[in-house]
Amino acid sequence: MSIAESRTQSTIPFLPVSRVSVKMAPSKSGGDVLNNWSQWQKNGSRSAEVEVSLMEMIAHDVLPLRTIEKPGFLNFLKILAPKLRIHKRYHFTNTLLPNLVNRLENDIKGALKNMVYVGITCDGWNSTDGKHSLLSVTGHWLDSRTFEPKYAILGSCAVRGRHTSENFCNIVEASLDKFEISKHSVVSVVRDGGSNVEAMCNKLELKSIHCYAHLIQLCVKDTLDLILEVEPIVLKVKKYCRKVHKSTVCREIFQSLQIQENLPERMLKKSCEVRWS
Repeated sequence: MSIAESRTQSTIPFLPVSRVSVKMAPSKSGGDVLNNWSQWQKNGSRSAEVEVSLMEMIAHDVLPLRTIEKPGFLNFLKILAPKLRIHKRYHFTNTLLPNLVNRLENDIKGALKNMVYVGITCDGWNSTDGKHSLLSVTGHWLDSRTFEPKYAILGSCAVRGRHTSENFCNIVEASLDKFEISKHSVVSVVRDGGSNVEAMCNKLELKSIHCYAHLIQLCVKDTLDLILEVEPIVLKVKKYCRKVHKSTVCREIFQSLQIQENLPERMLKKSCEVRWS
């Protein structure tokens, strides 16, 4: 072997390279192109999948249904999938949303089907303007396979008329019947100290427990009211909190003090004294 040949020869044992032919993908026929286009139209298979997923996103993130008609969202869809065509809001409101509700209700029924013991929490809510009043009923249970705690909102119903125990009984019974939950499987109802809620549990013959966190809140409030030295301090803190929320200058001073003391930048919360008993 000559010196020139030894210089050009590689010491790495490369595999022999053979000439390969590159095959081009066959061009789509007119039928394939039409089928690919049709699945992105309003009633196409891909569009249907996108609409179902979009409905789930709106429900999960608590977005308004008008989101699908906003120019920014439509422009996003146009860039993401130019061929995609979705229905108007009417279709989401009257078709996709009821379908999603039915599917979730069936899933909850399936999870509760063989549950022997179910716990219930019940609580009411009123809007600040007094125009809306709701009573929520939540079910709690342990997964039979993983023993993980599970919960689901069984009902969040508007309360019409007076907040009597009879009205509450009708709402709770309707929620239990809707998900096929027997009263015998309800081990207890966690409630607040309202007399109407307590009377509701007695009429339904359900064992009830006063919410432990609520009891602590009542004890702390009553204790603070008994300590005379605490009252002026609480009033000063409330006054300062109101000023920080109303005045931009005070808010900036408060934020600068947090930075100066190397504290996390947070905002003061206004007190909310709620008492149900």
